[in-house]
Amino acid sequence: ISGKGIVNFDQYLDYIWKNYSSETGIFGVELSYPQLTCLREITPLVNVVGENIKWFYLVRENIVAQAISLHIAKATGHYHSYMEKSDDITPVYDDKEIINIIYMLLMQEAAFERYFSARNITPVRISYESMMSDKCATVELFRNALGTGPETEIIDSGVIKKISGDLNVKFEEKFRREERVFL
Repeated sequence: ISGKGIVNFDQYLDYIWKNYSSETGIFGVELSYPQLTCLREITPLVNVVGENIKWFYLVRENIVAQAISLHIAKATGHYHSYMEKSDDITPVYDDKEIINIIYMLLMQEAAFERYFSARNITPVRISYESMMSDKCATVELFRNALGTGPETEIIDSGVIKKISGDLNVKFEEKFRREERVFL
């Protein structure tokens, strides 16, 4: 992180830990499987999150929509709602790229399942769709799993939002119509 005097991974972890943990010491990180693999090559996972790890496994019920979202994000560079968006980039529909992304996502899901199984990890499983449709139930799921109790206030920052739109819907309809054999 520029301007913070951070020159190595341990300093980075210390900075993140101090600045982004809750008052009760809860800290979360979202990792794709390639990010987890890279992190494990840098340092043992216990060095990052300590001994008391609670795993949450977030998946999409609709892998086609997930692949299309990733296809559009790759084309536009707009992966998250808090990132700046360039309106002058219009993604082009590419069925072969969407199929490749679906295969990649399936391989990553299988890799996570192998990782969990090999380490006897039983993650709390949640889907993106259920999380978006019932935020109160999602908060309760996290509270129960983390043992924080109802007294912990949950604040909606308003920063993270769903960013898919009409283009995602059009691409998915076209893909489902034209790629029935693949599906």
